[in-house]
Amino acid sequence: MYNRGTRLLESGRYAKAAAIFRRQLRTNQFKECYLNLGNCYRYLNLDDAALDAYLAAANSNTPFSDGRFGSYPSALNNIGLLEYSRNNLTDAERFYRAALTLDPLYTECIWNLGNCQLKASNSVAGWPMYEYRFNRGPGSVVIDTSIPRWDGISNGTSICVLTEQGIGDKIQFARYLPLLKPYFSDVIINCHASLNCLFPGYTCSETVSGSVSIPLCSLPGIFGVVPVSNYLSGTPHRFGTGRHIGVVASGSPTHANDYNRSVPIYNFARFAAYGKLWGLNPADAKHSTVTPLASTSWQQTIDYVLGLDVVVTVDTSIVHLAGTLGKPCIMMQPSRDTDFRWGLPGVQNPWYNSVYVVDNYNNWEATLTNAERLLALC
Repeated sequence: MYNRGTRLLESGRYAKAAAIFRRQLRTNQFKECYLNLGNCYRYLNLDDAALDAYLAAANSNTPFSDGRFGSYPSALNNIGLLEYSRNNLTDAERFYRAALTLDPLYTECIWNLGNCQLKASNSVAGWPMYEYRFNRGPGSVVIDTSIPRWDGISNGTSICVLTEQGIGDKIQFARYLPLLKPYFSDVIINCHASLNCLFPGYTCSETVSGSVSIPLCSLPGIFGVVPVSNYLSGTPHRFGTGRHIGVVASGSPTHANDYNRSVPIYNFARFAAYGKLWGLNPADAKHSTVTPLASTSWQQTIDYVLGLDVVVTVDTSIVHLAGTLGKPCIMMQPSRDTDFRWGLPGVQNPWYNSVYVVDNYNNWEATLTNAERLLALC
Protein backbone atom coordinates (compact mmCIF):
# COMPACT_ATOMS: atom_id res chain seq x y z
CA MET A 1 0.00 0.00 0.00
CA TYR A 2 2.82 2.41 0.87
CA ASN A 3 4.60 1.67 -2.42
CA ARG A 4 1.39 2.32 -4.33
CA GLY A 5 1.01 5.67 -2.57
CA THR A 6 4.62 6.55 -3.39
CA ARG A 7 4.03 5.85 -7.09
CA LEU A 8 0.96 8.10 -7.03
CA LEU A 9 2.96 10.83 -5.28
CA GLU A 10 5.75 10.62 -7.86
CA SER A 11 3.20 10.91 -10.69
CA GLY A 12 1.68 14.06 -9.18
CA ARG A 13 -1.60 12.48 -8.06
CA TYR A 14 -1.32 13.99 -4.61
CA ALA A 15 -4.88 13.64 -3.32
CA LYS A 16 -5.06 9.95 -4.20
CA ALA A 17 -1.61 9.33 -2.78
CA ALA A 18 -2.58 11.06 0.48
CA ALA A 19 -5.64 8.82 0.78
CA ILE A 20 -3.47 5.72 0.38
CA PHE A 21 -0.95 6.94 2.97
CA ARG A 22 -3.74 7.68 5.46
CA ARG A 23 -5.07 4.15 5.02
CA GLN A 24 -1.58 2.76 5.59
CA LEU A 25 -1.13 4.80 8.77
CA ARG A 26 -4.33 3.45 10.28
CA THR A 27 -2.69 0.03 10.55
CA ASN A 28 1.05 0.72 10.45
CA GLN A 29 2.58 4.04 11.48
CA PHE A 30 6.15 4.73 10.35
CA LYS A 31 8.31 7.74 9.54
CA GLU A 32 8.56 7.34 5.78
CA CYS A 33 4.79 7.18 5.39
CA TYR A 34 4.24 10.31 7.47
CA LEU A 35 6.94 12.09 5.46
CA ASN A 36 5.31 11.29 2.12
CA LEU A 37 1.87 12.16 3.47
CA GLY A 38 3.32 15.53 4.44
CA ASN A 39 4.71 15.94 0.93
CA CYS A 40 1.26 15.29 -0.53
CA TYR A 41 -0.30 17.90 1.74
CA ARG A 42 2.45 20.42 0.91
CA TYR A 43 1.84 20.03 -2.81
CA LEU A 44 -1.90 20.40 -2.16
CA ASN A 45 -1.24 23.65 -0.25
CA LEU A 46 -2.58 22.12 2.97
CA ASP A 47 0.19 23.57 5.12
CA ASP A 48 -1.17 22.78 8.59
CA ALA A 49 -1.79 19.16 7.66
CA ALA A 50 1.67 18.94 6.08
CA LEU A 51 3.30 20.31 9.23
CA ASP A 52 1.45 17.78 11.42
CA ALA A 53 2.61 14.92 9.20
CA TYR A 54 6.22 16.11 9.18
CA LEU A 55 6.23 16.51 12.95
CA ALA A 56 4.91 12.96 13.30
CA ALA A 57 7.73 11.78 11.03
CA ALA A 58 10.29 13.67 13.13
CA ASN A 59 8.91 12.34 16.43
CA SER A 60 11.41 10.06 18.15
CA ASN A 61 8.56 7.73 19.17
CA THR A 62 7.64 7.06 15.54
CA PRO A 63 9.59 4.08 14.12
CA PHE A 64 11.06 3.69 10.67
CA SER A 65 9.48 1.15 8.34
CA ASP A 66 12.01 -1.48 9.47
CA GLY A 67 11.11 -1.01 13.14
CA ARG A 68 14.16 1.05 14.12
CA PHE A 69 13.85 4.23 16.16
CA GLY A 70 15.98 7.32 15.71
CA SER A 71 16.27 10.83 14.35
CA TYR A 72 14.96 11.70 10.91
CA PRO A 73 16.78 14.67 9.32
CA SER A 74 14.58 14.38 6.20
CA ALA A 75 11.52 15.36 8.22
CA LEU A 76 13.26 18.45 9.59
CA ASN A 77 14.48 19.38 6.11
CA ASN A 78 10.93 19.13 4.75
CA ILE A 79 9.60 21.34 7.53
CA GLY A 80 12.25 23.81 6.40
CA LEU A 81 10.97 23.54 2.82
CA LEU A 82 7.43 24.17 4.03
CA GLU A 83 8.48 27.29 5.93
CA TYR A 84 10.57 28.48 2.96
CA SER A 85 7.55 28.17 0.67
CA ARG A 86 5.68 30.53 3.02
CA ASN A 87 8.60 33.02 3.19
CA ASN A 88 9.20 32.18 6.85
CA LEU A 89 12.94 32.16 6.22
CA THR A 90 14.09 32.39 9.86
CA ASP A 91 12.08 29.29 10.75
CA ALA A 92 13.20 27.54 7.57
CA GLU A 93 16.85 28.14 8.42
CA ARG A 94 16.30 26.88 11.96
CA PHE A 95 14.94 23.55 10.73
CA TYR A 96 17.61 23.17 8.05
CA ARG A 97 20.31 23.69 10.66
CA ALA A 98 18.62 21.22 13.02
CA ALA A 99 18.69 18.61 10.24
CA LEU A 100 22.35 19.34 9.53
CA THR A 101 23.20 18.97 13.21
CA LEU A 102 21.96 15.39 12.91
CA ASP A 103 23.55 14.82 9.49
CA PRO A 104 26.26 17.35 8.56
CA LEU A 105 26.69 15.67 5.14
CA TYR A 106 23.03 16.02 4.16
CA THR A 107 23.75 17.65 0.79
CA GLU A 108 20.14 18.32 -0.20
CA CYS A 109 19.65 20.21 3.06
CA ILE A 110 22.86 22.21 2.56
CA TRP A 111 21.56 23.23 -0.86
CA ASN A 112 18.23 24.28 0.66
CA LEU A 113 19.95 26.31 3.37
CA GLY A 114 22.01 28.10 0.74
CA ASN A 115 18.91 29.07 -1.21
CA CYS A 116 17.29 30.25 2.01
CA GLN A 117 20.21 32.55 2.82
CA LEU A 118 20.38 33.87 -0.73
CA LYS A 119 16.69 34.68 -0.68
CA ALA A 120 16.96 36.40 2.67
CA SER A 121 19.70 38.81 1.68
CA ASN A 122 21.65 37.54 -1.33
CA SER A 123 24.30 36.99 1.34
CA VAL A 124 27.75 35.87 0.26
CA ALA A 125 27.36 33.09 2.85
CA GLY A 126 24.80 31.41 0.61
CA TRP A 127 26.93 31.07 -2.52
CA PRO A 128 29.27 28.30 -1.28
CA MET A 129 26.19 26.23 -0.43
CA TYR A 130 24.78 26.93 -3.89
CA GLU A 131 27.61 24.73 -5.17
CA TYR A 132 25.78 21.73 -3.73
CA ARG A 133 23.46 21.83 -6.77
CA PHE A 134 25.91 19.36 -8.31
CA ASN A 135 25.62 16.70 -5.59
CA ARG A 136 22.30 17.23 -3.85
CA GLY A 137 20.97 13.80 -4.86
CA PRO A 138 17.95 13.54 -7.17
CA GLY A 139 17.63 16.72 -9.21
CA SER A 140 21.36 17.47 -9.16
CA VAL A 141 22.73 19.66 -11.95
CA VAL A 142 24.91 17.63 -14.33
CA ILE A 143 28.03 19.41 -15.53
CA ASP A 144 31.04 18.42 -17.64
CA THR A 145 34.06 17.65 -15.46
CA SER A 146 36.54 16.69 -18.17
CA ILE A 147 38.53 19.95 -17.80
CA PRO A 148 40.02 21.13 -14.48
CA ARG A 149 37.96 23.72 -12.65
CA TRP A 150 39.27 27.28 -12.34
CA ASP A 151 40.29 28.24 -8.81
CA GLY A 152 38.92 31.78 -9.17
CA ILE A 153 42.36 33.35 -8.78
CA SER A 154 44.86 32.09 -11.35
CA ASN A 155 45.44 33.53 -14.82
CA GLY A 156 45.41 31.34 -17.89
CA THR A 157 45.17 31.22 -21.67
CA SER A 158 41.57 30.05 -22.03
CA ILE A 159 38.57 29.23 -19.89
CA CYS A 160 35.44 27.32 -20.85
CA VAL A 161 32.28 28.63 -19.21
CA LEU A 162 29.85 25.75 -18.78
CA THR A 163 26.30 27.04 -19.18
CA GLU A 164 23.80 25.25 -16.96
CA GLN A 165 20.26 25.07 -15.65
CA GLY A 166 17.55 27.14 -17.38
CA ILE A 167 17.64 29.87 -20.02
CA GLY A 168 16.97 32.49 -17.33
CA ASP A 169 20.10 31.43 -15.44
CA LYS A 170 22.15 31.75 -18.61
CA ILE A 171 20.88 35.27 -19.26
CA GLN A 172 21.14 36.40 -15.65
CA PHE A 173 24.70 35.26 -15.01
CA ALA A 174 26.16 36.23 -18.40
CA ARG A 175 26.82 39.64 -16.79
CA TYR A 176 29.87 38.04 -15.13
CA LEU A 177 31.64 37.10 -18.36
CA PRO A 178 33.50 40.44 -18.76
CA LEU A 179 35.05 39.87 -15.34
CA LEU A 180 36.89 36.83 -16.73
CA LYS A 181 38.74 38.79 -19.42
CA PRO A 182 41.49 40.10 -17.08
CA TYR A 183 42.31 36.48 -16.25
CA PHE A 184 42.05 34.80 -19.66
CA SER A 185 42.83 35.81 -23.22
CA ASP A 186 40.07 33.57 -24.56
CA VAL A 187 36.67 33.04 -22.91
CA ILE A 188 34.78 30.16 -24.51
CA ILE A 189 31.05 29.68 -23.85
CA ASN A 190 29.86 26.10 -23.97
CA CYS A 191 26.24 26.24 -25.12
CA HIS A 192 23.82 25.07 -27.80
CA ALA A 193 24.18 27.00 -31.05
CA SER A 194 20.63 28.35 -30.71
CA LEU A 195 21.81 30.35 -27.67
CA ASN A 196 24.86 31.99 -29.25
CA CYS A 197 23.05 35.32 -29.52
CA LEU A 198 22.82 35.44 -25.72
CA PHE A 199 26.62 35.67 -25.49
CA PRO A 200 27.70 38.29 -28.05
CA GLY A 201 31.40 38.97 -28.31
CA TYR A 202 32.43 35.53 -27.08
CA THR A 203 33.51 32.30 -28.72
CA CYS A 204 30.58 29.89 -28.44
CA SER A 205 31.03 26.16 -28.86
CA GLU A 206 28.89 23.07 -28.39
CA THR A 207 32.01 21.15 -27.38
CA VAL A 208 33.99 21.67 -24.19
CA SER A 209 37.49 23.07 -24.70
CA GLY A 210 39.96 25.28 -22.87
CA SER A 211 42.66 24.99 -20.23
CA VAL A 212 40.22 25.29 -17.30
CA SER A 213 36.45 25.50 -16.88
CA ILE A 214 33.90 27.16 -14.62
CA PRO A 215 30.14 26.60 -14.33
CA LEU A 216 28.35 29.83 -15.25
CA CYS A 217 26.24 29.91 -12.07
CA SER A 218 29.36 29.58 -9.92
CA LEU A 219 30.61 33.02 -10.95
CA PRO A 220 28.53 34.93 -8.33
CA GLY A 221 30.30 32.93 -5.64
CA ILE A 222 33.62 34.27 -6.97
CA PHE A 223 32.70 37.86 -7.80
CA GLY A 224 29.60 38.57 -5.68
CA VAL A 225 26.47 40.28 -6.96
CA VAL A 226 27.26 42.72 -9.76
CA PRO A 227 24.96 45.15 -11.60
CA VAL A 228 23.32 44.06 -14.81
CA SER A 229 25.06 45.13 -18.01
CA ASN A 230 22.84 45.65 -21.04
CA TYR A 231 25.09 43.51 -23.19
CA LEU A 232 22.37 42.19 -25.52
CA SER A 233 21.51 44.01 -28.72
CA GLY A 234 19.13 43.74 -31.61
CA THR A 235 16.84 45.59 -33.99
CA PRO A 236 13.63 46.67 -32.25
CA HIS A 237 10.58 45.25 -33.98
CA ARG A 238 8.19 47.93 -35.26
CA PHE A 239 4.76 47.27 -33.82
CA GLY A 240 3.18 50.50 -35.07
CA THR A 241 1.43 53.29 -33.22
CA GLY A 242 -0.15 52.88 -29.80
CA ARG A 243 1.04 51.06 -26.72
CA HIS A 244 2.34 47.52 -27.04
CA ILE A 245 2.54 45.05 -24.15
CA GLY A 246 4.28 41.69 -24.21
CA VAL A 247 2.71 38.97 -22.05
CA VAL A 248 3.75 35.51 -20.85
CA ALA A 249 1.29 33.43 -18.83
CA SER A 250 3.17 30.17 -18.49
CA GLY A 251 6.62 28.62 -18.40
CA SER A 252 7.97 25.19 -19.19
CA PRO A 253 5.61 22.49 -17.88
CA THR A 254 8.64 20.45 -16.80
CA HIS A 255 9.76 23.16 -14.34
CA ALA A 256 9.59 21.90 -10.75
CA ASN A 257 7.41 24.82 -9.65
CA ASP A 258 5.38 25.36 -12.81
CA TYR A 259 2.10 24.48 -11.08
CA ASN A 260 2.54 27.51 -8.81
CA ARG A 261 3.93 29.98 -11.35
CA SER A 262 1.77 29.53 -14.48
CA VAL A 263 -1.80 30.80 -14.93
CA PRO A 264 -4.36 30.46 -17.75
CA ILE A 265 -3.88 33.11 -20.43
CA TYR A 266 -7.46 34.40 -20.10
CA ASN A 267 -6.40 36.03 -16.80
CA PHE A 268 -4.36 38.49 -18.87
CA ALA A 269 -7.40 39.84 -20.73
CA ARG A 270 -7.68 42.70 -18.21
CA PHE A 271 -4.36 44.09 -19.45
CA ALA A 272 -5.81 44.75 -22.91
CA ALA A 273 -7.32 47.98 -21.56
CA TYR A 274 -3.79 49.43 -21.43
CA GLY A 275 -2.51 48.52 -24.89
CA LYS A 276 -2.31 45.81 -27.52
CA LEU A 277 -1.23 42.48 -26.05
CA TRP A 278 1.41 40.37 -27.76
CA GLY A 279 2.15 36.80 -26.66
CA LEU A 280 5.88 36.18 -26.20
CA ASN A 281 5.53 32.48 -25.39
CA PRO A 282 4.42 30.41 -28.40
CA ALA A 283 3.38 27.66 -25.98
CA ASP A 284 0.78 29.83 -24.24
CA ALA A 285 -2.81 28.93 -25.04
CA LYS A 286 -4.59 31.12 -27.57
CA HIS A 287 -6.90 33.92 -26.43
CA SER A 288 -8.80 36.56 -28.36
CA THR A 289 -7.12 39.45 -26.51
CA VAL A 290 -3.56 38.26 -27.20
CA THR A 291 -1.84 38.21 -30.58
CA PRO A 292 0.84 35.49 -30.57
CA LEU A 293 4.33 36.32 -31.77
CA ALA A 294 5.62 33.24 -33.53
CA SER A 295 9.24 33.71 -32.52
CA THR A 296 11.60 31.14 -33.99
CA SER A 297 14.82 32.21 -32.23
CA TRP A 298 16.09 34.02 -29.17
CA GLN A 299 17.42 36.82 -31.36
CA GLN A 300 13.94 37.35 -32.76
CA THR A 301 12.55 37.38 -29.22
CA ILE A 302 15.14 40.01 -28.27
CA ASP A 303 13.99 42.15 -31.20
CA TYR A 304 10.36 41.78 -30.14
CA VAL A 305 11.08 42.74 -26.53
CA LEU A 306 13.11 45.77 -27.64
CA GLY A 307 10.13 46.99 -29.66
CA LEU A 308 7.60 46.63 -26.84
CA ASP A 309 6.72 49.29 -24.29
CA VAL A 310 6.45 46.94 -21.32
CA VAL A 311 6.31 43.22 -20.50
CA VAL A 312 3.90 41.57 -18.05
CA THR A 313 4.81 38.00 -17.21
CA VAL A 314 4.97 35.18 -14.72
CA ASP A 315 8.40 34.03 -13.52
CA THR A 316 10.09 32.84 -16.72
CA SER A 317 13.27 33.51 -18.68
CA ILE A 318 11.55 36.47 -20.36
CA VAL A 319 11.94 38.38 -17.07
CA HIS A 320 15.72 38.00 -17.31
CA LEU A 321 15.70 38.96 -20.96
CA ALA A 322 13.64 42.11 -20.35
CA GLY A 323 15.73 43.02 -17.29
CA THR A 324 18.98 42.65 -19.19
CA LEU A 325 17.62 44.79 -22.02
CA GLY A 326 16.49 47.44 -19.53
CA LYS A 327 12.88 47.03 -20.66
CA PRO A 328 10.18 47.74 -18.04
CA CYS A 329 8.88 44.38 -16.87
CA ILE A 330 6.16 43.48 -14.36
CA MET A 331 6.77 40.01 -12.97
CA MET A 332 4.17 38.19 -10.90
CA GLN A 333 5.64 35.87 -8.31
CA PRO A 334 4.58 32.22 -8.12
CA SER A 335 1.93 31.50 -5.51
CA ARG A 336 4.47 29.42 -3.54
CA ASP A 337 8.18 28.56 -3.52
CA THR A 338 9.48 31.81 -4.98
CA ASP A 339 12.99 31.86 -6.39
CA PHE A 340 15.80 33.28 -4.26
CA ARG A 341 16.80 35.86 -6.86
CA TRP A 342 13.55 37.83 -6.45
CA GLY A 343 14.13 38.28 -2.72
CA LEU A 344 11.55 39.07 -0.06
CA PRO A 345 8.44 41.26 -0.38
CA GLY A 346 9.24 44.96 -0.14
CA VAL A 347 12.98 44.51 -0.71
CA GLN A 348 14.57 46.07 -3.81
CA ASN A 349 15.66 43.38 -6.23
CA PRO A 350 19.46 43.59 -6.65
CA TRP A 351 19.59 41.96 -10.08
CA TYR A 352 17.44 44.09 -12.41
CA ASN A 353 16.52 47.78 -12.14
CA SER A 354 13.71 47.63 -14.69
CA VAL A 355 11.89 44.63 -13.20
CA TYR A 356 8.96 45.27 -10.85
CA VAL A 357 8.25 42.22 -8.71
CA VAL A 358 4.60 41.74 -7.74
CA ASP A 359 4.25 39.63 -4.59
CA ASN A 360 1.83 36.74 -4.52
CA TYR A 361 0.31 35.61 -1.24
CA ASN A 362 -1.23 32.48 -2.76
CA ASN A 363 -3.93 34.70 -4.29
CA TRP A 364 -3.72 35.09 -8.05
CA GLU A 365 -6.68 37.44 -8.31
CA ALA A 366 -5.04 39.95 -5.95
CA THR A 367 -1.69 39.47 -7.71
CA LEU A 368 -3.18 40.18 -11.15
CA THR A 369 -4.97 43.24 -9.77
CA ASN A 370 -1.73 44.61 -8.35
CA ALA A 371 0.06 43.94 -11.66
CA GLU A 372 -2.71 45.85 -13.43
CA ARG A 373 -2.22 48.82 -11.11
CA LEU A 374 1.47 48.89 -11.93
CA LEU A 375 0.76 48.59 -15.64
CA ALA A 376 -1.51 51.63 -15.44
CA LEU A 377 1.43 53.62 -14.07
CA CYS A 378 4.11 52.38 -16.48
